[in-house]
Amino acid sequence: MKEKDLKKAGKKALILAACILINLAGKWFAARFHLPVWLDMTGTCIASYFLGMTGGILAALANNLLFGLWDSTAFAYTVTSVIVAVVVGLCVKKGYFEEWTRAAVSSFWIGILSLVVSTPINLLLYGGYSGNMWGNALFDMLEWQGVPTVFCAIAGEAVVEIVDKQVGILLAYAIIHMILRRKNRKNRAALIAAACFVATCFVATYLAAALLQARLPAGNVYAKEAEDDISDNFTAKIYNNSAGMMSSEANVIEETEDGYIWIGSYAGLTRYDGKEFEFIREGGIASVTCLMTDSRGRLWIGTNDSGIARYENGEFTFFTMEDGLPANAIRSFAETADGTVYAGTTDRICRIDAGDQIRVVPQEFTYVISMESSDGVLVGVDNNGAVFALKEDGTLAEQDKELSSLFCNCVEKTSGGLLLGTSGQDVYRLKADETGIRITGRITADITDIISIEEDKEGRIWVCAEAGLGFFDKNGDFEERY
Repeated sequence: MKEKDLKKAGKKALILAACILINLAGKWFAARFHLPVWLDMTGTCIASYFLGMTGGILAALANNLLFGLWDSTAFAYTVTSVIVAVVVGLCVKKGYFEEWTRAAVSSFWIGILSLVVSTPINLLLYGGYSGNMWGNALFDMLEWQGVPTVFCAIAGEAVVEIVDKQVGILLAYAIIHMILRRKNRKNRAALIAAACFVATCFVATYLAAALLQARLPAGNVYAKEAEDDISDNFTAKIYNNSAGMMSSEANVIEETEDGYIWIGSYAGLTRYDGKEFEFIREGGIASVTCLMTDSRGRLWIGTNDSGIARYENGEFTFFTMEDGLPANAIRSFAETADGTVYAGTTDRICRIDAGDQIRVVPQEFTYVISMESSDGVLVGVDNNGAVFALKEDGTLAEQDKELSSLFCNCVEKTSGGLLLGTSGQDVYRLKADETGIRITGRITADITDIISIEEDKEGRIWVCAEAGLGFFDKNGDFEERY
C-alpha cells in the first residue's frame, strides 16, 4: 500500500474513533443526568457524512458494543442503531444533510423508524419499557390508567426516540457544517486529527476499564455476603408496578405520622398503607421531586412544574406562582424551629409562614437541592455544589473557606449535628449558629459521590452514593452494604 493510501486510511480510522467517542460521550451524559434522550447517534451521522454508509454503520456498532460493557441492554438495540445508520447514509447520499430543513424533516422520520424497530424489542425483552426513565414513567402512568401494554410501549418509546433523533441529527448537522466552513483544509485536517487522537485514547481507556470491571468478582461476592448477613434479620421485597405501584421508579419516599408511606415519582404521588398502593389523583399531582413531613405532621409535596401541594387531615392545599412562589419547580424543603417552611425552587428560595403567607428570600440562591435548619441558620446546597448559610434576618452567615473548595451534594440534620455529603468520599461535620458555619470534623466512606444522608433509630448514619450504599456506625467506621 502506498504511503498516501496509508495516510488516508489512518485519517479515516481517526475520524471513526472521534465519532465513536462522540456517541459514547453523548450516551454517558444522557444516562448520567437522566435526560429524556439517548444522544448516541450524532457521531454516527458525522461518520456517515465523511466516511460513507460503512463508516456510519461501524460507528453505530462500536457504540452499542462498547456501551454494552457498562449497560448490557445496549446490545439488544444494536439492530436499531445499524438500521438507523443505513438510513442516515441514504439521506447523506441524497443530499438531505446539505440543508437544515431537510435534515430536520429526515430526523423526524428517522425517529419514527427507530420507534418502529425498538418497540418490539421493548415488548419482547423488557415488558414494554424503553429503558429511559422518562419513557418508563409515561409507560407506567398509562398502564395504570388501563391503556393496553402495546400502546403504553409505543408512547414510552415515542416520547424519547423522536426527540432524540431530532436533537442528534441537528447537532450532527451543525458540527458537519462548522467543519466544512473552515477554508484552510490543512487546519481542518489538523483539528480533526487532534480530536481523533484524544478520541482514540478515550476509547482505549474506556474499554480497558470496562473489561477490568467485568473481570473483578469482588463486588458481587461482597454483595452476596452482605445479603446473607442482612437476611438473618430482614426480608427483602421489591415493590414496583407489578406489585401495585403506579410506577416502577421512585424519586423520593416519606413517612407521615399516621403510618402511611408516600412515594413520589415522575408519574405522580402514591400512598402505601402496608397492604395496598393508592395513586393520588387529586389536583393532578405529577413529577414529584421532593417530600417533607413537618413538625405538625403535614406532608409537603414539591413538584417539577406544578408548585407545592400540602397534605393535612385528608385534604390538600396547593401553592403556585399565582400565590407568590418564585417558580413552580420545587427542589427541596426545610423547616425552622418556629414552624416556618422554606422551599427551594429553580428560581429562588421562599418561606411560607404559619398563616400560609409566602415571602421570597432576597438572596439569589437558585436550584437549591438540599436544605436544613440548625440553630437559627438555614444551610443549603445548590446544584452547582456550592454551600450557603442564611441567618434568620435574611443576611448571609460566614463560613469556613474550605467549604468554598468543595463540590457538595446534600446536607442532613442528625443527632450529632449537620452532615455535608460531597462529590468525593468525605462527609463533613458542620456547626451552624449565628456566627456562621464551620467544619468540625470529617469521616470518610468507601464510596464516591454521596448524594443522600439519613440517620436511623440506632444512630447509624446511612449514606447513599451514585454507585453504592453503606453506613457509619457510632464509632465512625464505615460499612458498605451495596
